[in-house]
Amino acid sequence: MTNLMDFHTHILPGIDDGAKDVDISRLMLKSLADQGATLVCLTPHYYHNQETKESFLEKRAAAYAQIEAYGKELELTLALGSETHLTRDLASERDLTDLCLGKSKLLLLEFPYGCEFKADTLFQVERISNNCGVTPVLAHIERYPQLIKKNSKPLAELFDIGCYVQCNISSFASNKKLIKLLSDGIVNFVGTDCHNMDSRSPDFQAGVKAIKQKLGESFWEGFLSEMRDRSKRIAITQPIQQGGQT
Repeated sequence: MTNLMDFHTHILPGIDDGAKDVDISRLMLKSLADQGATLVCLTPHYYHNQETKESFLEKRAAAYAQIEAYGKELELTLALGSETHLTRDLASERDLTDLCLGKSKLLLLEFPYGCEFKADTLFQVERISNNCGVTPVLAHIERYPQLIKKNSKPLAELFDIGCYVQCNISSFASNKKLIKLLSDGIVNFVGTDCHNMDSRSPDFQAGVKAIKQKLGESFWEGFLSEMRDRSKRIAITQPIQQGGQT
């Protein structure tokens, strides 16, 4: 595999429940490079109701500084971003662009576990999209049964808002519904959602194998090309944030 893009990772050291130190981060980056990745999005968890955005950006910058040189050594493009948890008051920030991937307007957005996708949830997503000028990318939708069922009304409404969809690549090996969503053009991005080198490693192999078996290699190559086209500005890495200042 070549020219892979990992849209969703927890590689930055010591910032969330992902890589616990720089050594693990380096192993994760090396694994992705060996698999043919060229662009790796660094998306640590951000919880607006637990810390300020400025504090998060400062910690993210410090963590990134520890792996930046190694990423260049591996000839990887590393793009800063976040996996931002949806909270009721998130839209109060007004400007969320520094949480988006690279210089894009793509915000990886995580719903709460057990989310029922009622009208209030959809309203919150719409506020974030309209008030903050970002395009939400729904993280790992396979975790939410209401979004992957046939003719999902909540998913259709989220599409109407302008959202994109991300799935974890490993899930394609065990979830036939995702193969159907992919073939129907519902899935826009894939990522490993890697957290370590053990239970949640950066591994594309099984998922890509399942996709190729069901949809063919040419389909997979076409999807990769489309994903890269959607991601052009992601490759333009944000300036390092220091104390919330650009």
